[in-house]
Amino acid sequence: MHKYFIIGIIFLLCYSLQAQTIYPKREVRAVWVATVSNVDYPSSSGLTTTAQKNEFIDMLDKFKLAGINTIFMQVRPSCDAFYNNPNEPWSQWLTGTQGVAPSPLYDPLDFYVNEAHKRGFEIHAWLNPYRSVVNIYSSSIAYNHVSVLYPAWNVTYNTTKILNPGLQAVREYVTSVLMYIVNNYDVDGIHFDDYFYPYPQTGYVFNDANAFANDPRGFTNIDDWRRDNVNMLIGMVNDSIKAAKKYVKFGVSPFGIWKSGTPPGITGLSSYYEIYCDPVNWLNNEKIDYVLPQLYWQLGGSQDFNALSNWWGNQAQSNGRHCYAGIATYRMSSSNWSVSEIKNQINTVRNINSKVQGYSFFSATQLNNNVKGINDTLKNNQQKYRCLIPTMPWLDSIPPNPPVNVAASVATDHVNITWQLPAPAADGDSARYFVIYRFQDSASVNLNNATAIIAVTARDTTAYYDPYAIPAGSSAIYVVTACDRLHNESTPVWLNACNACITATNNECEDALQLISHTTCQYTLGTLNGATAGQLPKASCDAFGSPALKDVFYYFIAEDSEHTIEVNPTGVGSEAVDAVLAVYSGNNCSALAEISCTGGSGGSGGVTKTLTLNGLTPGQQYWLRIYDYGTLDPLYTEFEICITHNVSSHISSNITDMGAVLYPNPAKQFLNINMGQKIQTVIIRNSMGQVVFNRTIDEIPAQMDISDIKPGFYFIEILLNDFTIIQKLIKQ
Repeated sequence: MHKYFIIGIIFLLCYSLQAQTIYPKREVRAVWVATVSNVDYPSSSGLTTTAQKNEFIDMLDKFKLAGINTIFMQVRPSCDAFYNNPNEPWSQWLTGTQGVAPSPLYDPLDFYVNEAHKRGFEIHAWLNPYRSVVNIYSSSIAYNHVSVLYPAWNVTYNTTKILNPGLQAVREYVTSVLMYIVNNYDVDGIHFDDYFYPYPQTGYVFNDANAFANDPRGFTNIDDWRRDNVNMLIGMVNDSIKAAKKYVKFGVSPFGIWKSGTPPGITGLSSYYEIYCDPVNWLNNEKIDYVLPQLYWQLGGSQDFNALSNWWGNQAQSNGRHCYAGIATYRMSSSNWSVSEIKNQINTVRNINSKVQGYSFFSATQLNNNVKGINDTLKNNQQKYRCLIPTMPWLDSIPPNPPVNVAASVATDHVNITWQLPAPAADGDSARYFVIYRFQDSASVNLNNATAIIAVTARDTTAYYDPYAIPAGSSAIYVVTACDRLHNESTPVWLNACNACITATNNECEDALQLISHTTCQYTLGTLNGATAGQLPKASCDAFGSPALKDVFYYFIAEDSEHTIEVNPTGVGSEAVDAVLAVYSGNNCSALAEISCTGGSGGSGGVTKTLTLNGLTPGQQYWLRIYDYGTLDPLYTEFEICITHNVSSHISSNITDMGAVLYPNPAKQFLNINMGQKIQTVIIRNSMGQVVFNRTIDEIPAQMDISDIKPGFYFIEILLNDFTIIQKLIKQ
């Protein structure tokens, strides 16, 4: 009994680990859309052009909601075309009769590419290289089909016709067909599936003996010759694509078992021996950008999904190429697989994301029809968060320039992020789309955290509406990056979006706020938020010559010949204010003369800046200017500022020391002051130093009506003949 209990515990632990959801930042989430025999699309042949378009758009929108980012679109199922091809006829599965154009005429592939790119998908043109006729008895055949024009190229195998891979003319023909697509359509990739030589059928022989005899190329074994025929086509296709458009990817989806017994414990038909398909050779020779084995089996058993995905991932990783796992969603219908099996296979792939960088579902029908709730499951679980498609550094490793003029407009119920397109990068590539991240604060910023990605935009988008309500007085950190068509990501641009946060009211010298000097530092909150460049030149200590100069102003009355000013930014590092402080003398804002400054060396964002002033004239007014060093606005614009002096006889911060009584405190409507000597003036300032109450006192005791002052924290200044008393006041 204990043995079975332990086994059960181990099973539950394994299942628990398997069920954990990982969210990689980069991952291919693809789906095959099969058009042969109308497996997935269109729903039937002969639909009107409008109906075909509507079906495709509806399908893409469902895929988008489910988190798909890549489409493998079958456009040449059997030497025919879902595009306007001058060399091959229109597909019968498009119009009902091979060779008959859609009416009204349109180019389906051009439409597919445009609609996919509008939604941020990669779209790969999926071609069957060799299949010529699906069924020699029932398939519609046009007069200009390759089986009619070049019958010697075709080998009949049971009820199908296959182009003979052993003919050089066939290799050249297939390559020219796909290169027409590469040269005339903005596809992101060319994709082959598993149909090379036909799968073996009892009683039937693929009759290519004459081709072998006529062109053995030194081979004595026809099996080796057949594999080399396919290898030659793969190499020719890859080299042709890269010569024309290096950025167009080329990948193949072979049968999921390379050789029976590899890896150990795996048994079944061999791609290598039975259909003469050798993807390991293509990887070793770097003739494909990705391999996508069709792993259409469950976890466990003699065709274990986990063991096979690991093995294929190792082959790709060792050659610096990508591997994606083919997942059989169709078996939810044909074999009654559960949704949990699909989820567990996704989790298996994600556990080895470094070598298996994604997956593809076959086929689209299950997602399109939400079979067993698969779309809902993906949308709410495995594909809940957006991701980026993995980069291919062997094709392009130069990132685009970051977006420019990034800004945020904050409303009560949303945030609108805007930016402008950057200039092309050093390699000439432009930004193709943009990624928007949102974080609660700077400490949580992690661009590898996929859960922070709130949007991956469509092409050339320059705005994003985020239906997120930032609480009043709070902020959120947004990061915007640019990506090129091969998904290289730019350096980030950070943005602090603040809802009802303080805005600088002392942007101009004429609006300078008064600072009161104390014997100890009593911080006043300040900000550069909303500041604009003034008329003054850079401070003398500014070695860089900061071009922004978005400054704010304060003034103070000297209490002594020596004062110390301290500015303490909020935030840390480069995201915080790197303050430049400059002090000026002068009778007014138009006649200022700099007398001292500090902080103009850069590289000290978030660091407290201190400036000690000597030789000041007590009773004289001085001006203080603050701006951020450098070219970029700081993410955190707030700072604290205080000014102190050393002469204690001029000021007291303790009202009881002077025999005075201030009550009640906190106060709601009336505030009373009583003391043994005459008071000149009572001033109340808010935390920004702005005067909210100013009254001359004629008699003692005095009662003041402060009901018009908003609730909050204030400083009350009691001006006597020879000194000033400052006390904290809380208004209810």
